[in-house]
Amino acid sequence: MAGEFDYIRMMHLSPDVELTRYEQPDRLHNDPKRINLLQSFYYARKNKKYPIIQNSNACNLLIDSGAFTFMQDDKYAVNWERYTDEYCDWLLANGIKNFVEMDIDWVASVDEALALRRRMEQRTGMQPIPCWHTCRGKQAWIDICKEYPYAALSLGGATKTTSWFKQHKYAQLGWFLDVAAEHGCKVHGLGLTAISVWLQHRHRFYSCDSTAWLAGNLGGFVYHFDPRTGVMGKTKAPEGKKLITMAAAQNNFDQWVLYQRWCRENM
Repeated sequence: MAGEFDYIRMMHLSPDVELTRYEQPDRLHNDPKRINLLQSFYYARKNKKYPIIQNSNACNLLIDSGAFTFMQDDKYAVNWERYTDEYCDWLLANGIKNFVEMDIDWVASVDEALALRRRMEQRTGMQPIPCWHTCRGKQAWIDICKEYPYAALSLGGATKTTSWFKQHKYAQLGWFLDVAAEHGCKVHGLGLTAISVWLQHRHRFYSCDSTAWLAGNLGGFVYHFDPRTGVMGKTKAPEGKKLITMAAAQNNFDQWVLYQRWCRENM
């Protein structure tokens, strides 16, 4: 069976596109099945509509530090300690329990990333979710699984760690999942959409996240999920026509929520 939580990652399009699904909190209150969302602190901290999500009590939230954004563009000049303190204070102010560490290994150094992890623990009184990168070495994964109940692997986006896993056709994942299972550590797959990756190993991910629902708006099509077959279909906009952006985003998000729940019940 798949992990308990399969997160839909919210990415920054605009505040309206990103949060419109949550402008009807009563609709979500009446839904007995909560939606699982992963959001980046980098964007959430600037979004005045974010409390609509937090206060709706309709979501299981996992917060990413925003380190991935910095990995994509090295033009940022960041005071990491100040950013980390802001991140911690925001987590505490919003009552967030599940959050990823400041894994800035590729834009700073492993030592700095580990120092910021300890800083987060001291400031929040909680353990973040460590995110393993290849530059830490395999022993670091063993140590993480011994010390932490929840850990993450970078499996999506243009990171060196993701490239390493892809280069080996994800065959290395079995070792990481086996080690985690041995020590009772839950594993989150960051940016993991492919079902084949879920199913080819003896132990499974506890959770994963995906931005695949956004591909519809970017590619000009709408998704439609068939719960009888578990297949996510898509329909291209007619020739010469454009999608209605907001309506397409709402539809595509809802279809991926259906898929999320189907995976939880059937895998």
